[in-house]
Amino acid sequence: SSIQYGQLGLFSLAGYPYSLKLLWSPIVDSVYWPQLGRRKSWILPTQLMSGVWMLAIAGSMERWVSEGDVIRLTLSSLLMIL
Repeated sequence: SSIQYGQLGLFSLAGYPYSLKLLWSPIVDSVYWPQLGRRKSWILPTQLMSGVWMLAIAGSMERWVSEGDVIRLTLSSLLMIL
């Protein structure tokens, strides 16, 4: 079971949030909690959401890979880096 070129191209969409960082980074840097500081105000919630998302998809990831379900793999990777 090999991956088709179309599926590989679809998976490359997971990297687009990095390209859009230039647009959303000023918003993230301008909103912060003074008790935590500028960096921890976005790092802590991001780490928490990533951890929860990893736990949520942990049971399904192996099945998606073995079935070659590129759409679900792409969406889960995309949500992980948003």
